[in-house]
Amino acid sequence: MKNNYFTKALLLTFFLLMVVQVIVSNRLSTAGAKIATIEEEIKKIEEENELLQKEIASASSLLTLQERARLLGFIKTTSTFNLFEELPVASRREFTP
Repeated sequence: MKNNYFTKALLLTFFLLMVVQVIVSNRLSTAGAKIATIEEEIKKIEEENELLQKEIASASSLLTLQERARLLGFIKTTSTFNLFEELPVASRREFTP
């Protein structure tokens, strides 16, 4: 009688473990598909970032800025003026201790 009970418990455990394995395998396969989709999105975003960095570098280059300034009507100045008189950085005095 005990042997029959043990066999039934073993079979029930075996079937429960099989069901659990199927459930876990199903969840892992769907998680793998989600991970693949996310990795593809990451790759696309990284490529977009590279393109944008190149565009920023191109737009901020000195030649581009010079051309834009010329188109906006800026001209190169030949003379400068100061609003305030230039002060000397240091005055020349004798040091007496």
